[in-house]
Amino acid sequence: MEALRIENISKAYGIKKNKILALNDISFSLNKGELLAIMGSSGSGKSTLLNILGALDSPDSGKVYLNGKLQKEYHIEPFATKYRSKNIGFIFQSFNLLRDLSVEENVALPLILQGVNSKEVGKKVKEELELVGLERWKKHRPLELSGGQQQRVAIARAKITEPNLLLADEPTGNLDYNTSLEVLNIFKMMREKLNQSIIIVTHDPMVASYADRVLFFYDGQIVDEYENKENNKESIDIILEKFKGVISKHD
Repeated sequence: MEALRIENISKAYGIKKNKILALNDISFSLNKGELLAIMGSSGSGKSTLLNILGALDSPDSGKVYLNGKLQKEYHIEPFATKYRSKNIGFIFQSFNLLRDLSVEENVALPLILQGVNSKEVGKKVKEELELVGLERWKKHRPLELSGGQQQRVAIARAKITEPNLLLADEPTGNLDYNTSLEVLNIFKMMREKLNQSIIIVTHDPMVASYADRVLFFYDGQIVDEYENKENNKESIDIILEKFKGVISKHD
């Protein structure tokens, strides 16, 4: 079953001679419970795509389908805010936690904004913190946690509304190797046990090797694809070579 499908998405910035085509007729689909990685160098259109999928920006043309339904007004306010809160979970490189709130308060915030009753909020927060292994740190502030712990809080916050789609923008960019593996294994668990659909933007072949598929972006277009059969050293090498090949072929 398709969780997401986009058809012929294009987006340009600027006007006339200064016009830059950030996305050029992009089409792909994401299955329910699939982890998709998007790789590309800086300026290839990855972040623009995430902003459009997350209803933070609008395409100039093209269509977005979520769970098979065409989202005609997903980028138009106030529908866009409602669309994001119900359907999309965001995970950022810089965590984006509120430093004055505790771990449990940060995780609870999306449900509170939706008007969910306090008893249900408490139950869901406990479940999500147990899932990411942080229940004992629930009263701590973000700055009292390690980078990996902060990212796990961010994952719990993104997932607590049970979104159809999780969008992660360089989620391990500020983490060391071992901590990155911990975070990636949480993504892997969410995909395998919870059937969560996830898109990760990354430039790291090791991160991409955890995905079921990898799309390679260059200059606003999908220029290559890799279906990952195994998450192992061989996958990392193949992805790295493909990534290098994309850059050398088009530079």
